[in-house]
Amino acid sequence: MNGFKATNAHSTGLIRYDREPAAVSGSIQPHGILLVFSNPELNFLQVSTNIWEHLGFQPQDLLGQPLQMLLNPEDIEFMQQELQDTGQISFLKLPVCTSTGERPFDGTAHQLETIVLLELEPTFSAVESYGFTPLAKRGFNVQFWVKRAIAQLRQVANLSEFLQLATEEVRKITGFDRVMVYQFDPQGAGAVVAEARRDDLPTYLGLHYPATDIPDPVRALYQRGLLRFIPDLRARSIELIPPDNPVTQQPSDLSRVVLRGVDPCCVEYHQNMGVAAILVVALIKEQTLWGLISCHHQSPKLLPYNVRETCELLGQFISSELANKVDHEELDYMVKLRSLQSEFVESIAQADDLKNALVNPAPRLLDLVSAQGAAVCLEDELTLLEQLPPLSRFMC
Repeated sequence: MNGFKATNAHSTGLIRYDREPAAVSGSIQPHGILLVFSNPELNFLQVSTNIWEHLGFQPQDLLGQPLQMLLNPEDIEFMQQELQDTGQISFLKLPVCTSTGERPFDGTAHQLETIVLLELEPTFSAVESYGFTPLAKRGFNVQFWVKRAIAQLRQVANLSEFLQLATEEVRKITGFDRVMVYQFDPQGAGAVVAEARRDDLPTYLGLHYPATDIPDPVRALYQRGLLRFIPDLRARSIELIPPDNPVTQQPSDLSRVVLRGVDPCCVEYHQNMGVAAILVVALIKEQTLWGLISCHHQSPKLLPYNVRETCELLGQFISSELANKVDHEELDYMVKLRSLQSEFVESIAQADDLKNALVNPAPRLLDLVSAQGAAVCLEDELTLLEQLPPLSRFMC
């Protein structure tokens, strides 16, 4: 990520992650509210303690009451039907009853067995008082931006160029200071393989980090293709009332909740990097977590739901293209490797001097084994090629 400070900060939280699953944080972020109600009774079981700030109700005003207190019957019926079919639904500009009248919220509902979790965020025009400066607050059209980005990406066959263009498109859409693509290796370690950033920021391109930087519980959430958005890492956490679900007597599973609270270790990790806001989109290739699109901003940054939806749709397209791009790159590599191997074997067969055949020209040997340097030892004579330590470090 960004050197040892960031890595060490995150590593101090590995035990906490292992003992307290990230899916059950028991809190949310303050830019929205969370309502948990029974299914099919539709009575409120838990509410976030910031209800008063957003709706003008105290938590005790809602607990045990029917959902009809906040939503009109038509929206409730529509939500029930969609949840029955898909288990999840998103609303744009959902009218919600407050103590002073109706206000528009963007909402997402998730069904989990006998409960439904409804997260609400004030529709974008209603959040200017938060002091954030998002990119596209007027006239943002999801379809236009998705079609535009996909049209650009479809013209690129090379994987590296494809991922680089993806970071540039996501940065245009979000306005984040830095957008990166992390690629995981088979052992779970990762590397920054593409980056679009502000000109005055140092590059992270090519940096590697260990698998332990992203604990297994967090990877499990990304494995499901979930988006993670934290507009202000310094913001206070908002608890749920009551802390445990009164039906299950356990904390509610918040794994699907975008508003889910932030672990202190995650906060420390990113603050060590000078990051105040993040957006992360999972990249899934053949049902496996291939990598992440990670967006960083140096100040708090609130993105409206439709901008995040655009990034999520773009992430799904990038994921769907990964298999073709990776297969194409691997095929090109195999063709190149076989050509180099054939040339190399032919040069050795025709050479009078084996040593000269191995070292001249040097790049042919290095390309064949994907190395930056080589030491050729023949008949007690050592020859060094390209980038290697001093001769005294070698024994023939």
